[in-house]
Amino acid sequence: MRRGLGAYIIHVAVALYLLADGVLGLAERSVWQRVRLAAGRTTGNEIVDTLTQVFGTGDLTRTLIILFSVLAIGGGLFLLLELFGLKIRAVGVIILIFLLVWLVFIVLSDLVNAFQNTRNFQFLPWIRVLASHLVVLGALVTASRRFGD
Repeated sequence: MRRGLGAYIIHVAVALYLLADGVLGLAERSVWQRVRLAAGRTTGNEIVDTLTQVFGTGDLTRTLIILFSVLAIGGGLFLLLELFGLKIRAVGVIILIFLLVWLVFIVLSDLVNAFQNTRNFQFLPWIRVLASHLVVLGALVTASRRFGD
């Protein structure tokens, strides 16, 4: 079955989203980002914000930020490589692994964080963020050869 134009657009959008989020996550170590985190402000990066809210600002959080950021960059690069027709045997497996990592991220970001912040919970912003995470998940499923085109 041939892929439509919409599938290609989503494929590119998710690859660029993952690349940008990964690079911004690695840039989290800058002085300005540390000052903003210490003041309790968000960085605008979902990886950093989510892991900081769930785990605090310790060494575990910094390690997880680096791990998730590198995985996001890798996922974005492999999605772009696949889109441009470079056939790498491991791409399907790598995308499947990143799909599972993204599921863990959704659980941490949208479920755990929502239950931790019951006092300040706002339904509509939460559902908007959940929907955007599910769009990325859907695009990863679409990109994965295991689930077909």
